[in-house]
Amino acid sequence: MNPKLAKIFEGAKVRALVIGGTQHIFIGQEGEMAKADKLVRQALARGESVIEKGVLTRIDFVEVTNPGKSGSEVYIWHSDGNRVKHEKFLVTINNGCMTRKSLGFAWRKLE
Repeated sequence: MNPKLAKIFEGAKVRALVIGGTQHIFIGQEGEMAKADKLVRQALARGESVIEKGVLTRIDFVEVTNPGKSGSEVYIWHSDGNRVKHEKFLVTINNGCMTRKSLGFAWRKLE
């Protein structure tokens, strides 16, 4: 590597992400890495998957149901009658192993 370039990138961190089929590469100090973190948070909030170092991360929503009921009463409806209760999960897939971490609950339209 050119000595001038080596000096410029000395101590720099590199982070490569794939978001929605687009590759993003961040090279820099902590400020650049904070931008990468923000991009990841925004992508997950939009429902996009993020791949970093071969690990896929996404947010899944699963309807909370009451198995003792039938029909539309199976769902827990919001008081506005338009949304049902979902549990929000952070899903990671690494080397074919999937883990899910609950992030709480949210009200969403029934899909």
